[in-house]
Amino acid sequence: MNKTLLIALQGIGNTAMALHAAEKLTKQPFSNLSMVVSNNGSHELAGSMLPKNRVYIWDEKKGAAENVTSIAHSTRQDVFDEVYMAYPSGRREGVIGLLSRAKVKKALCDNDKDLFLFRKIYKSRKLKPSHIHDISANLFLFGRPYQDYIRPVFITDSIKKTCGDFAEHFFDENNLSRNFTIALHPGCKSPGKRWPVENYIKLCRIIDDKMECKFLIIGGREEGFLKKHVASEIGKNAAISDTASVIQLAALLGKCQLFIGNDSAPMHLATLMATPVTALWGYSDFYRTSPYGPGNVLLRMNYYCSPCYKFSGRYVESCRNQLSCIRNIPFEPVAKVIIKYIDILKEKSRNITLDDINSLYTPNIAKIFSLDHGCIVINFS
Repeated sequence: MNKTLLIALQGIGNTAMALHAAEKLTKQPFSNLSMVVSNNGSHELAGSMLPKNRVYIWDEKKGAAENVTSIAHSTRQDVFDEVYMAYPSGRREGVIGLLSRAKVKKALCDNDKDLFLFRKIYKSRKLKPSHIHDISANLFLFGRPYQDYIRPVFITDSIKKTCGDFAEHFFDENNLSRNFTIALHPGCKSPGKRWPVENYIKLCRIIDDKMECKFLIIGGREEGFLKKHVASEIGKNAAISDTASVIQLAALLGKCQLFIGNDSAPMHLATLMATPVTALWGYSDFYRTSPYGPGNVLLRMNYYCSPCYKFSGRYVESCRNQLSCIRNIPFEPVAKVIIKYIDILKEKSRNITLDDINSLYTPNIAKIFSLDHGCIVINFS
């Protein structure tokens, strides 16, 4: 069995997607895999799958030179059969990959002119097919079939085994058990991906009035005030998760019947745990990072400038359309679609038919279509 090193030094969501694809590397998932990850929370995900001595950590509190030296020294103690730069990759992955010892080193190029980030040095580089999901891109990189949806059974079971008791206790303590529980993430690290908080509050109040549901308000520690504000506005049926643990949060999401929120790391954790997702979508490329798999719904405005990754660090101020792609997603049609979708989920779980999809149409919807992996995209007029 090949000894494999996977280098994934992006955000938690990217690491979750890389792990999702990596489950198909061997017949025994992760049995001979090592990973280089950041301690931004990604190390928790990797550590729940792999032995400690096979997880190499990039410390975000240290400088690049110190991290490169330390990780290169550690990884060079071993010789790998294959080294992969998980997609998407940057300079850090490129340097660590070059300094590691392996018979084969593989990376994806975005196009044939992609000379950036050391990718051209990799003899086994591949050109990424256009309009495919990042999970599919990594499956393609690993040489595995990527056309069909794959469910991350091993990862889901591992997280439940590690943190299942924590999640059970939390749900019992907060009176969430035996209820249709909706995980709500009204925040996001990027302001350009946030649907207005007032809309989330109004949406939850409507759901609370029309059907028996509970709400689990989630988010990072830095979103504490936001979570408390939203929970207080929703009322007695809302509980707050304050856990700082990524895998504990994943276990909580795995017990929810639906996730509603922005394009964020928790959204990808929800899809990893096979919890249906309804995502409010802004400027990101939905072909690449949409909630992966059937049973998920993406709500967006079809602006000519999306996707957009060309803005500066001050993109909130510099966006010529004032982030209308996320801010102008209309409330009333969203509420109608989500209410209908909850009814479908309560009746059918993820076994959704074409007729169910067509039933989501409202006058404000321009188009409904399905992505290759099964996620439903709804474009509002």
